[in-house]
Amino acid sequence: MKKYISILLAAVLCTSILAGCGGSGKSDQQAAGETQEKAMQSEKTEETVAKEDTAQADAAQDSAQAAADTAANSGAYLIYVLDAETKEPIPGVRVQFCSDSLCKMGKTDESGVAKFDSEPGTYTVHMMKAPDGYVKSEEEITLDKDNRKATYLLAKEGAAAEAADNKSAESESVMDFPLAGFTFEAPEEFNHLMGEIRSKDIGEIGDTGVVIGYVAYQAKTTAEAEEYFNTLGVTTVEEMTDEVYEKMEKFYEDTPTILLFRVMGVKGDQDLEELKKQMFEFPVLAFDELGTAGDYKFYYVVLDNEDYFEELRNTAYPQDKLDEAYKLWQEAGTTSNFKDRVTIKEPVSIYSSVEDGAAVSFETQDLDGKPVTSQELFAGHKITMVNIWATWCINCKSEMTELEELNKEWAKKGCQIIGICDDADEEEMIPTAKKILEEKGVTFPNVRTTDVIRDQFPSVGLPTSYFVDSEGKILGRPIVGKNVEQYKETLQQLLSEME
Repeated sequence: MKKYISILLAAVLCTSILAGCGGSGKSDQQAAGETQEKAMQSEKTEETVAKEDTAQADAAQDSAQAAADTAANSGAYLIYVLDAETKEPIPGVRVQFCSDSLCKMGKTDESGVAKFDSEPGTYTVHMMKAPDGYVKSEEEITLDKDNRKATYLLAKEGAAAEAADNKSAESESVMDFPLAGFTFEAPEEFNHLMGEIRSKDIGEIGDTGVVIGYVAYQAKTTAEAEEYFNTLGVTTVEEMTDEVYEKMEKFYEDTPTILLFRVMGVKGDQDLEELKKQMFEFPVLAFDELGTAGDYKFYYVVLDNEDYFEELRNTAYPQDKLDEAYKLWQEAGTTSNFKDRVTIKEPVSIYSSVEDGAAVSFETQDLDGKPVTSQELFAGHKITMVNIWATWCINCKSEMTELEELNKEWAKKGCQIIGICDDADEEEMIPTAKKILEEKGVTFPNVRTTDVIRDQFPSVGLPTSYFVDSEGKILGRPIVGKNVEQYKETLQQLLSEME
């Protein structure tokens, strides 16, 4: 359930996933998926049992180490789903694997493993549905580049629930921003807030040569959001309709998220004053250099939001939480406490493999199973906008009607839109995808994704839209997120460059 909340937070608040999620806390033996006998025969001696237990433990450790080496060497992240009593693997369990802005769906194989090939970074995992006879786990697991595997232990229906996690909250936690190029060691007082800290690892901002991430404050906590979310009766991703999205948007309407500070990396020799005007809506209160990493020089940024706080006085915003946010903002802007806890590093680029002018080529199927090639899709049009979406993506679905209108409008200028459904590589999702397109009145072509397509059109979040010419050559960087006006501007600019 918490992952549903995180997805909606990203869509409604335009801020991101919550920072500081707890880890799995599972052992390597569990992660290896070893099987254990349900009971020992009564005639076995204690010595025999001890020897067998030792052998099993050694084998489990060897297997766990092999799995860890495989994950580390391949860059894959591994999710194990096991029976809590027998430790037998459970196949066919759907899990969701998410970064701050990108979510992927996976399913465990016969060995109880779901494998995700992704860029190094921090990810959260949520179980979508338990198989028949098992109780679904509500635990949200956090993985990172140094901890690439975790285990879900599922209890059978009617069995005692797994003991609650009694791990005490750490006095400090590290927020990682791989795309923006920094970490932030949160102070102890963050653990005692009335509201909650939110963060966003945005990374690259188009072709500006700027990476950015931020730490913010939200008055309504995840627990409050989850309590409200439960009243909507939503139990699966497919039930997160536009109406649900609108209700969640209404839920947060009177508590806008307040940014405390940003960290911005600037590539090359740019005019910083001009950059400030372009990037920031409010005047700059603090703009302190942090150092250099890779090709970027980093700055700690706090905006002068005094007027914004005043606008929220005597409104529906909880005033005690507003006071708390105000004190944090003041500390961010007038002391070095937060700034001194920032450590910069070289940013990770999800688009490092995407070059302007690089040609894509793939074979796939449309949603009716008809074979189609990239050449067939792109030929005959000056520009094709490739819109990558998924059935669970609220923002993807909410822009579809406008995309249909845009496709008809720009067809007169030799342009088109095609859709690539990111979870339509699973046969069971095809009916859902087709139903969504029908309800939204979409007539432009939509096809299924493949591993080749994912490699050629990488994304950090959905929707993501690429632009290609008639030969399938990529035209610039993609647009990440719903932004119909930016689509129009990009199409116009690309057409002008072709004239």
